[in-house]
Amino acid sequence: MFNDRRILLKICRVDDYFTARQLVLSDVDMIGYHIISSQDCFSAVSKKEIAKKIKMNFRFSGNCLVTKSRNLKFYEDMASAGSFDLFQIHGSPNYEFVHDVRRICESARIKLIAQFDPYLGDLRGFSQISELCDYILLDYPAGGTGQLIGDALLGKFPSDKLLIAGGINEANIQEKIEKFSPQGFDIQTGVEASKGIKILSKIRLIKKILDKEFPSFSLVPSGPSIYLALTDAHTSNIQNVLDCSIELVDGVHLDHSDGHFSKHFVRDSRVIAACLKKLRPNVPYDLHIFCEKQKFQDVITDYINVNDNIGTIWIQEEQFSQEKIQDLLLNINWLRILGLRVGISFQAGLSLPCDFADFVSLLIDAGVFQYSVVGTSFNKSTDEYEQAVRPMLKELAGIEKNRKVKLWIMLDREMDLEKLSRVASFGINAVSIGKRLIGSDQAGSYVRQMRAHMARY
Repeated sequence: MFNDRRILLKICRVDDYFTARQLVLSDVDMIGYHIISSQDCFSAVSKKEIAKKIKMNFRFSGNCLVTKSRNLKFYEDMASAGSFDLFQIHGSPNYEFVHDVRRICESARIKLIAQFDPYLGDLRGFSQISELCDYILLDYPAGGTGQLIGDALLGKFPSDKLLIAGGINEANIQEKIEKFSPQGFDIQTGVEASKGIKILSKIRLIKKILDKEFPSFSLVPSGPSIYLALTDAHTSNIQNVLDCSIELVDGVHLDHSDGHFSKHFVRDSRVIAACLKKLRPNVPYDLHIFCEKQKFQDVITDYINVNDNIGTIWIQEEQFSQEKIQDLLLNINWLRILGLRVGISFQAGLSLPCDFADFVSLLIDAGVFQYSVVGTSFNKSTDEYEQAVRPMLKELAGIEKNRKVKLWIMLDREMDLEKLSRVASFGINAVSIGKRLIGSDQAGSYVRQMRAHMARY
């Protein structure tokens, strides 16, 4: 992950699994978990668990412990936990302490970052500490102030191991790249709506700026993902639903349909999105859109206004003419400009004016991240579903051979676990499920079994 050619992005002050998960899926290189002192036992336990879960579920090696502790035993304990890939010593540590922590890092194969106060102006001290570290961070000792470091100060320091912090955001990061060519950036307040609440669209815009020079593929979970499907019918008891189910899943899936595809399928989830923002602001949601093209951008804007913590916007059409393909590409480009990730949902038996492989290649070039293939009915038997969608899944997997395809299925209430195993064998690695989890006292057990059955493939 730490490619010398890439400008690295580290996002700090992450306190929950959902935010960490979204950052990994946004291609962030490092995630900073703050355990400020060795006395902060509760924070240490919870953040070790978050980092461990991220390490297990994703191909990710950028979990970073951020601390001001001067207790070497604390660093030894954190190293032995196996949750963190990097240690960052904050609070302007001296050379002797950095040297001692370096020995712990070397034995545990952990990378080391040391914060250095640019106002000290001590180039000799900077050089000495830099020799001990994998990266050296220019930042104020307090951290998280949002205060910019002046260009005159930044210009004094060598850039070969340099990470820049202090007031970095999507508006000024390009200028900093051009002037100082650092190894990377450490950002906290510049991408926050409030303390700890990250604005994913800003993070993705920053990634787009960084990747203009060094593009990278987005990562997807190495294991199966399970999303909780909510509808407007859950509005009245949303608090109870979230309390019982939300910790079991990887996110929330919402639908919006204006009856464009079927007059029997009309759904508006804006109230649910607003409730989610109020009750669980760090929980991301995917939005599946079925609406007429002239309403598309207005609908998306409404959802962003009520809850901007969107994971992926899913677009579905039953058939694509040449005109509809052009409209689709325009909407994809518009969503990418907003910093949103895009998924395309294919209907089995999709009618296209071109070869399916050419169509998908066009979508990849446009920046589409995920794909879903659905049968003509969610209640089809497994045999019918396989016959309908497997050829498309095989085609997708072949086209996307350089990065794992994220494929989805809506799981109906009656589908048993053995059927799920077979569906997973088709290439599906994510499901969306609602009724089977909501209100069930066996939800936790069922989710664990689902993950086990899907992980076989």
